[in-house]
Amino acid sequence: MLQIVLLISKKQFAWFSVSYCPESRGNLATSFKLISAEFVNNPPAGTPMAASFAAFRPLADQSDEEDQGKPGYQGLLICVYTVNDRTADRLTALPMYEDYLRPWTKPDEWFGPLKYMLDKGLVFRLISEESEWKPGMMKREGSKWVWKEKSVEELRKHDIHLSRAPL
Repeated sequence: MLQIVLLISKKQFAWFSVSYCPESRGNLATSFKLISAEFVNNPPAGTPMAASFAAFRPLADQSDEEDQGKPGYQGLLICVYTVNDRTADRLTALPMYEDYLRPWTKPDEWFGPLKYMLDKGLVFRLISEESEWKPGMMKREGSKWVWKEKSVEELRKHDIHLSRAPL
């Protein structure tokens, strides 16, 4: 499983480095390219990032408390997003559930498929009525971008081949 220890111990977080892509023309699904992703130890005390974590912790703890007891809930994954090599630009906590986790414990096992899907603008959305993740893409409708579910055949027409995502 995805380093369950880090979810429970609160000693590590996921750090994603991305770069902005102005050619995305407003499409949020393709606005950023993934440069790197790794699990790292929490920042040392006394650093600006540690102060950000300390300020964020009450919100994360509240969210964790609310999700405790939900079927399959494993804990929170703290994520930091860095844009264009700046210090942490965004700090968030993602609830992790047993059925979300894959038996990948090293970034070199999941980075390639993740980067492939992000580069292609593929967006998965949980369809609550079906409790199932569905693939889709963002499409401009007037001044808004709207998520549209896509079948495997439709994805192929956009040159997205899930079976070819590098492993």
